[in-house]
Amino acid sequence: MKRVFRLLLIMIMVIPFVARADMGAPELELYEAYVMPEGGADYYDYNPTTKEYTVKGHLNEGIIVMVESDYEDGYVGVFISSVNQNGIMKVTDIAKMDEVKPDSPYVSKEEKPYNAKVAKIGGLEVKKGPSEKYEYAGWIDKDKVFTVRYSDYDGSYVYIDDGEVKGWVNGYRGDLLYNQPSNYILTKSLKIDNVTAPKDAIVHSEWCTDMWGRSAVLEYNNAEALIEVYKNDDMILLEDEVKVLKTKKTIKTYSNIDYYGDKQKGTLPEGTELYLLGYGVDSNDDFGKGYVFEKGKTEGFWIYMDESALDEVGYEKTSNATKQEIQETTTTVAAEPKEVDTVENKTFSTRDVVIISAIVGVVVALTAIVVIVLINKKKKKAETTTVESTIDVPVETTTVDNTQEVKADNNNEEVK
Repeated sequence: MKRVFRLLLIMIMVIPFVARADMGAPELELYEAYVMPEGGADYYDYNPTTKEYTVKGHLNEGIIVMVESDYEDGYVGVFISSVNQNGIMKVTDIAKMDEVKPDSPYVSKEEKPYNAKVAKIGGLEVKKGPSEKYEYAGWIDKDKVFTVRYSDYDGSYVYIDDGEVKGWVNGYRGDLLYNQPSNYILTKSLKIDNVTAPKDAIVHSEWCTDMWGRSAVLEYNNAEALIEVYKNDDMILLEDEVKVLKTKKTIKTYSNIDYYGDKQKGTLPEGTELYLLGYGVDSNDDFGKGYVFEKGKTEGFWIYMDESALDEVGYEKTSNATKQEIQETTTTVAAEPKEVDTVENKTFSTRDVVIISAIVGVVVALTAIVVIVLINKKKKKAETTTVESTIDVPVETTTVDNTQEVKADNNNEEVK
């Protein structure tokens, strides 16, 4: 029993630390704060050589600053939008804002609103500000589509207001997909889910992982898959129009151009007209490379973009060059959210889940120990009963035997 209770004591002491470790070590993330003192507060410059702080300016009470970094001795680095300057402030002079609203000076309004969709399995936590430091504001489920009209100043967080929940979600971890319709032409065959799209096929994408389109959900023949497209020579992003080129001399064509060597395909004579579909990733030569179609043909190849060998003639629609139907790339935007009466969302945050799990673990451990103790008690009781039974039986037998012997002796005497 001593071992059992010792194990329980260790579990109770260790579980809270495991739970805290599971929630992650504290990290400094950007957050908004306001100047607290009634008379305002100074902000400083720091000299790393002398390790001294010198006053740089003064901020009035209520001015909002963006906290960007930690310093020693209770100072933090801040950016002050109202004066467009960086500085250092005492932690005791500022307080983190409870909530960041779209009218904050550090929030950017999107010139062209666009839709976003939750891609993370299980959904996303919504915060009251654009940082993990802010409190939980709600939850949005996977595949929920909402319109992005505001983002924080570096675009890592976006603001959601769909009439049910308002707040900020992190859009830099691949948890969101952005509605940025695009078309790509493949420079080699590509497997999309269980379908292989051939070289020079045009594939469409409605959603990408961020505003730079590092990965996109490519669609072809009812198949789709999330594939990295950023700096990927296996595909070229198509524009609405393509540039028309004409060769000024004989040039070489290539099936591939990369750092591992060029694979020459053939040559084109002077005066050949080409459609430039797009540019490839930097190659191992002084010139960039372009993926082209010869006019009147629909097989693509690479060429070096040597200005001395090429003339620009004009532009044509991409569909004319590829002879393929190209889907439109018009971005759709959801309607303005309507204000509705909502019941407070009872979904637990990650921190709550970890704490609850720790409590459940302790309860389960206690229950298991109680069960073990009861079983042990029952076993001991059973063993005691068994021992008593084995002792009593011989005594009873002896008594019976003695009685029988006495009766027998009496009978013998009567006979005599």
